[in-house]
Order: sequence, then C-alpha cells, then structure tokens
Amino acid sequence: MMKMRIGAGIGLLLLLPIPVLASFDYDLQYGSNGPKVTELQEFLTAQGNYTGPITGNFYSLTRQGVISFQLAHNISPPAGYFGPLTRAKVNEILDAQNAASDAQAIQETGSVPEPTKDDLISLLQAQVNALLEQLNKLTAQVETQTAIQQQTQNTLQQTQQSVQQIQQNTTPPPPPPPPAPVPQVVKDLILKTGELEKPLTFGGFTEFSITASYTENGKEKPAMIMITSPQKTETRNTAETCGCSSFRATETGTYTITASANGIIKSVDVQVVEYVKVDPNIVSVGVYPAGASEPVETPSYPIGYVNATIANFNLTDADEPYQISQLSFEADVPTSNLDLQAAGSSIGIYPSSAPRNYSSTLYQIKIRNTEGISAGTYTFILKGIKVLGLSSGQLRDVQGFPLTFHFSIQ
Repeated sequence: MMKMRIGAGIGLLLLLPIPVLASFDYDLQYGSNGPKVTELQEFLTAQGNYTGPITGNFYSLTRQGVISFQLAHNISPPAGYFGPLTRAKVNEILDAQNAASDAQAIQETGSVPEPTKDDLISLLQAQVNALLEQLNKLTAQVETQTAIQQQTQNTLQQTQQSVQQIQQNTTPPPPPPPPAPVPQVVKDLILKTGELEKPLTFGGFTEFSITASYTENGKEKPAMIMITSPQKTETRNTAETCGCSSFRATETGTYTITASANGIIKSVDVQVVEYVKVDPNIVSVGVYPAGASEPVETPSYPIGYVNATIANFNLTDADEPYQISQLSFEADVPTSNLDLQAAGSSIGIYPSSAPRNYSSTLYQIKIRNTEGISAGTYTFILKGIKVLGLSSGQLRDVQGFPLTFHFSIQ
C-alpha cells in the first residue's frame, strides 16, 4: 500500500509543467538538420522570410530564408550562415516577444505574481492529500471486489467439479481439440533513399542511393527485388547481392522511385532543389595572446618571442570543399618571417601547393621569431584569398576583404 501511495505522488510530480526557454545557442549552416532547424524554419516563416516546407533540413530554401532575414536586419555578410550575429538578432526578437507577452498579461490582469515556495508546497500537499483519499477509497473497493471474486471462483470450481463428475457418468469423452492455426506470414518491402530532398551540386547533378529489402514477420528474407527509377530498372537477387541501386538527377523537380517483390509494391518521392552558389566568407576570430582569456585588438609580444600570433580567421563553408591556394597581403615586417598555419600545421604564407583540404579550420598568421624586429606597432593587411574548389577544379574568391590586424613588439 505504501509503495502505491509513493508511486501516485511521483506520478503527480511528473505532471507538473516545466518552463522551457526557446533560444538558439549554436550555429546552423547548409546541411544541418534536426529540431533546431525546424524551430528556425518556423521562426523565419513567422517573420515572413521563409515560405518553404517545415522539414528540419537546412538546404537551399532555408538558406534563402536566412539571407532574407539578414538583409532585412542589415546583418553582413548576408551569406545564409546562421552564425553568432544572426543568432543574436533572432534571440533578441524572441526575448522581445516574451517581454511583450508578459506586458500584455500585466495589462489584462494587473500583475503577474510569482508563486512562493510555500504556495507551491501547500498546493502540492493538497493535491497529494486528495489523491491519497481517492486511493484509499479505490483500495477499499478493490478489497471488497477481491473477496467477492474469490467467493465466486470457489463456487465456480465446485460447480465445474460437479459437472465433470456428472459428464463422466452420463456422456462420452469430448472430441480432441482442433489443430492449432498456421501462423500468418506478414510480408513487407522496405524502400529507403537516404535523404528525401537534395540540392543540385556545383557540377549540376545530385545522386540518391537506393536500398530495398524484403521481410517476413520483420526478418529479412532473400527475394528478387525490382527497383525502378526515372533512369533505369534493375532486378536484384538479395540472396546473392544487396538490394541496392542509385539515381542521378540533373534537373530540379520531384522524382518517383519504385520497388516490388513478391507482389508488394512500394514507392517514394524524392525532391531535387535548385543549386545555390555559395562562396566561402572570411570571419575574423580575434587574437588570444598567451595566458589571455579574452581577445585583444592589438596583441603585444617581446623581442625574441617565437610563433607570435598576429591574426586569426576562419573561412565559412561553401558549396564545395576547397583548399587555400593564394593569399594577397601587405605587411610592414619581413615576409620571410611570416607563416600561415591551419589547425596547428604550417602550410606556408604562399600555400599554392598545399597538399590537403584545410577548409573549416582555424587559420593563423604568425611571426616565426620577433628577434631582429624593432620595438613599435605594426600592421598586417589581408587583402584577398583565392581557394581551389576540389569538385570544380576552379579558383574562387573568398568574400569579406580587406581585414586589418595590428600588433606591437616591445
């Protein structure tokens, strides 16, 4: 009985509402997905910047919605990247809406009193007492019904024994029971395409992977599966190979993919959306000298300091992977003493032969050694960067220049 009462109390606590504050606390970008993308699409729809479906996928339509929002609120650059500046503006609007809601409540009711701890405890105790009273009444009813059921069961058993004794003396034995029914086989065909919506790539196409499997009572079974896409029809024997195929689309639109096996037909529609060219954009991160917890505008280093960081920056994602190919800059320190590093590895200040993709990492401009540099304040101006697109093979300009950095030697 005590366990039942404790369980009822716990159930009551689980029914109490828990407030949740809606906000965006991390970046979203092209290719992101999940609940936060859904919330972003709903917010942009409410703001009039997005008219697409609420899918939870961050593709071209969502990026256009973010760009529309950035243009409306003078957020630069309007590249469709949902980063710190855009998040801050969205959270500011959400906070303002919450404040307006509270103000409306005060205007209509006169105040919005905050319940005290004692009020909540008293309310909870009253609810618990009411539930315990109901539980006691139900327990008494159950005990009464149990006694009646036990008495009825005893009477039924006595009656059955009497009937069996009479049947043994007056009737022939009953016929054998019928055979057990044959278990029903539930057949199904599972068709998957990975993603249901994909954009065209930089090369003007996109590809969907297709898998199909035949099951009986939830377990995969070998079967001959026919897979039909707008390009081709293939028959796969899953006893010898997987039920796999692929479909490459070169135009936007909706395409239907169909699979059939053992009389079962399944189909799925995939959506190909427009390709949107997105060049990488440079973002200044700020310089953290050794031991500093906050970035400084003009970092200072002593003469003889090794690997002195004078500039930190990131490059945002583009519509294809890339690697830095060319830099243009001005500096009033010897160029031979400068070094460009990506993720802690040196790739040189002229990285035209960089052997691997360094995109989406932290880049740093460093002075190898400040020995021989006179004390004073210096300037480093990053005027432009060209990257090599690893899919297109083309040189592309990074947006957002020039960037000017200052540092001092003491």
